[in-house]
This record gives sequence, C-alpha cells and structure tokens, in this order.
Amino acid sequence: MGAVNRTFIHRKNKAISNTLHRKKLQHRIADANERYQATMQPVSFEERETESILKAEASGKFDGSPIVLNYHLEIVDDLIRSLKITGQVGMANFSHSFFL
Repeated sequence: MGAVNRTFIHRKNKAISNTLHRKKLQHRIADANERYQATMQPVSFEERETESILKAEASGKFDGSPIVLNYHLEIVDDLIRSLKITGQVGMANFSHSFFL
C-alpha cells in the first residue's frame, strides 16, 4: 500500500473516530443537562495578555449548588487552545484542564 493510501486511510479513520467521540460527548452533555438541570449566569469576564477568564455561577440539581466556576481560556487565532476550569466546593479547591 502506498504512502498516499495509508495517509488517506489514517485521516479517514481519524475523522470517523472524531465524529464518534463528538456524538458520545453530545449524548453525555444532553444526559447531564437533563439530569442536573444546570444553568450558568456570567459574573465577570477579564481579558489578560495570555488568557481570558470567565467567572460564572452554576446552579442546578447537584450537590454544592450554586458554585462559582472560573473558566481560564487560552485563545490562539480565534480558537480555544486550552481550557482550565477552577472553583471551590466547600473547603476543597478543584481544577480540571483541557487541551484542544
């Protein structure tokens, strides 16, 4: 099999995998929205040199509601390159990062 065919097959498989991953993620989000009935209200937005920070209050049918979350967004070429979500539940701080 030639290099062009291998590249085409690899890209096609990756596209199928990405589509399945998106559908699975969309299903999980819809399920969570129905289950927790969460809503978010923006509190503030700050643009810094290397990131933007959205502070929002999330509330719904989940333990600790409402909670204030900080979304740290790194934006490159008008696209989100990374997202870090931080907050505090009771006395515990938490942080979760995503790299896109």
